[in-house]
Amino acid sequence: MASTTVASQIRLNSRLYHASAVPLQGVASEIVNGKGLIEAPFFPVWTTTTGASSRLVVGDWSQFEIARRQGINVETIPMMFDQATGRSNGTRAFPAYARIGSDCPNPNAFRMQDDA
Repeated sequence: MASTTVASQIRLNSRLYHASAVPLQGVASEIVNGKGLIEAPFFPVWTTTTGASSRLVVGDWSQFEIARRQGINVETIPMMFDQATGRSNGTRAFPAYARIGSDCPNPNAFRMQDDA
């Protein structure tokens, strides 16, 4: 898993580092060195600065677990107020929240590559 800009750098330099980039259909967008590559927009972008940042995560994603508690809570706010004036703006709100968590029971299943 890597950001879109890191995946672009892999594509640009694939011949130089003997990596192969092949387009796929489905969850993984490409194959790099025989493994599926998933692009994640929330990963740090590729930069050429000297600051430390994580580039990509390599691992067995079947070892990653996501737990979601059944149900969702919805509340009603019958009248919303404008923050600047403190007056009612004539709208209602229905905030909702759910409990979702994740964990990796086998920490050796993943490795993170960074430029530090």
